Amino acid sequence: MPRRNNYKLWTRRRFEQLHSMEGSQTAGFGGFGDPSQSIAIPTSKARRSVDFFAPSQLAPWYAQVAAPANAAINVDGSAVSGWTPISGSGYSVALVALSGLDVHHAAGN
Repeated sequence: MPRRNNYKLWTRRRFEQLHSMEGSQTAGFGGFGDPSQSIAIPTSKARRSVDFFAPSQLAPWYAQVAAPANAAINVDGSAVSGWTPISGSGYSVALVALSGLDVHHAAGN
C-alpha cells in the first residue's frame, strides 16, 4: 500500500477534520471495494484501547495506527512494528494488515 504524507495539525480554534476515500476498485460504487470515511480524533481524546469493525468479506483490510513515539501498541494481540515518525510531532504512524476477523482490538500504553 502506498504511504501518503502524515502530519499533526495544530490549531487554536475549533474544527473538525474528515478523512474520506473511494474504494480502490469501485466503479460508481457498484464495483468491488469499499468507500471509507473517518473523523480525526484530537490527541486529548485518544484512548488506550479500542474495538473496531472491519468486515472480512471486503478484505484485504489495513489499520493505520498513530501513537506517541516509542509507544507499545498491539492489534489483535500482535505487537505493531514498522513505525514511521511524523515529522516534528513526537508521534509515529504504522500500517497494520488485519486478520480475517470482523472485529478487532487495539491496545497500548
